Amino acid sequence: MSSNSSSLKQWIIPVMALVLGAALNQKEKCLSYSGVLISLVFCGLDGYYLMLEKQFRELFKKAVSGEKDFYDMNYKYNSKLAQFCAWLKAVFSPATCPIYLCFIVVSFITLFCM
Repeated sequence: MSSNSSSLKQWIIPVMALVLGAALNQKEKCLSYSGVLISLVFCGLDGYYLMLEKQFRELFKKAVSGEKDFYDMNYKYNSKLAQFCAWLKAVFSPATCPIYLCFIVVSFITLFCM
């Protein structure tokens, strides 16, 4: 899962450069807004991968301690609310939030520079 997360962080740089460069070049505010939307989508995906990685690490700890079978890969949460809270915690973690927050701020800066 960490390779997926780093791949997302590698992809957002050229995507945002393309979108925000086109926004400044064409003086289109909707492209700056789409930069914010792109940042939020990438942040959500990155949070999802981080949530899954944390859950699989927790499964591994339980398997090593003998609480679970080694081949049981069931990481399901008790409720949708618990899964949503774990995803929010991953989105606002120090590994994801500052990076994507910078892209959102840059998108708003380009919006106000037009």
